[in-house]
Amino acid sequence: MLVLTRKPQETIRIGDGITITVIKTKGQGVRLGIEAPADVSVLRGELLAARDSFATKVSDAASSDTLGAEPAEANATPPKTPRSEPQVSHTRVKRSRVPSVLPDLLGEPGPLRAMMQGRASTGV
Repeated sequence: MLVLTRKPQETIRIGDGITITVIKTKGQGVRLGIEAPADVSVLRGELLAARDSFATKVSDAASSDTLGAEPAEANATPPKTPRSEPQVSHTRVKRSRVPSVLPDLLGEPGPLRAMMQGRASTGV
């Protein structure tokens, strides 16, 4: 791992097409700007872990479906399935409507949902 110290507005180049710029620092947080070609996916670490976890769950479910099937040859390789990116749609919501819309998107009870329901009822 290469560790570098950069000040705000300083950049780091990776290869020919990727530039990372330190936008600002605040406390222990750093805001980075990443310029990369369209064919290079840039994911936060927690999203990458979630995607890998989801892929593992899907492959586990697929393997449990084939438990009753006849055994395959010892040297056979499993067929590769293309990984497609999930389709995401975005809708702009006024800031005043966020407390009423966000709990519906969360779908499960939890501290954030309780907090947002509290804000929606108080009108904050």
